[in-house]
This record gives sequence, C-alpha cells and structure tokens, in this order.
Amino acid sequence: MKSLLLILIALSISVTTLAEEAEEIKYGTLDQRAALFNTDAARDALAVLKKEFGNDEQLVIKLEEDIKNLQTKLATDQAIMTAEEIEKLRLEGQGKVQERAVLVEKLKKAQADARNKFVKENQPLLAEAIKSVVEELKLEAVFDAKAVIYAESARNITELVAIRINEIYNAEPVTE
Repeated sequence: MKSLLLILIALSISVTTLAEEAEEIKYGTLDQRAALFNTDAARDALAVLKKEFGNDEQLVIKLEEDIKNLQTKLATDQAIMTAEEIEKLRLEGQGKVQERAVLVEKLKKAQADARNKFVKENQPLLAEAIKSVVEELKLEAVFDAKAVIYAESARNITELVAIRINEIYNAEPVTE
C-alpha cells in the first residue's frame, strides 16, 4: 500500500511537471513566407497571375515543342537535306530558342514582381494574424524559424498563422 502511495505521488509530480513545462513554452518560431504563401490569399493571387500570363506559358510550351520537332527533323533528315535547308532549320531553331528565352525571362520577372507585390500588400494581414496567434498562445517572443537552429521549448506557429490569415482573409468582403 505504501509503495502504491509512493507511485501515485511520483506520477502526480511528473504530471504536474509536464503541465508546467507545457505552460512554460513562451517562445514561438515562424516561417513568414511559408505562412503567407500557404493561404487562400496566395492561391487567389496565383490564379490571377495564371489568368494574366497563361497564354505566355502556353506559348513557351509550344516553342519548346517546335524546337524539339526542329531538332528531330534535323537529326533524321539531315542526310537528305541541302546545306541551305539545314541552315534554314538551324536559324529557325535559334530564333525559337531566343524567343523562348525572352518569354521565360518575362514570366520570371512577372512572377517575382507579383510575389513581391503580394508580400507587400499582405504584410498588414500577416501582422494581424501573428499578433492574434501570439496573444492566444501567450507567447513572449517569436523568432524567424529559419534563423533558429535549436530551441528546446519553442513552438512553431507557422501553420497556426496561415490558418489565422485564412480566417481573416475569408472574413473580409470581396472587392472587385
């Protein structure tokens, strides 16, 4: 009976210690970009971007197919082609490669510009979500998750912030 009492006391102490440790997590880590880009707002912005540049993306795909077809034709028919025809195919291929490169660069720039614009426009939304999660969890500080190598008692709040961003974003009236 005495040993049972000792076991119960030991268990209650360890449960109390675990509860205290859970309450002591006062620091959070956050990957802001992941939180922001894993939201409905980001998906909506991406849909607008795809709509705006979808034709250019299709043109890049078509140019890649054309280049591949020209390379195949040149490889298979070169033996029966005149030097003039070979040169014409090479020039056509070079033109398509250059056109593709210009278009790809345009798309990369548009994507980078859109990403930067999205981050800038949604900073207030991100800040509001972070503040809400920090207050709810009663955290004393939040650190950039990419800068933290080790933290024994820190909680990653990235997913919670993304969820809160969605709640705030979806509660706002749609303006178009």
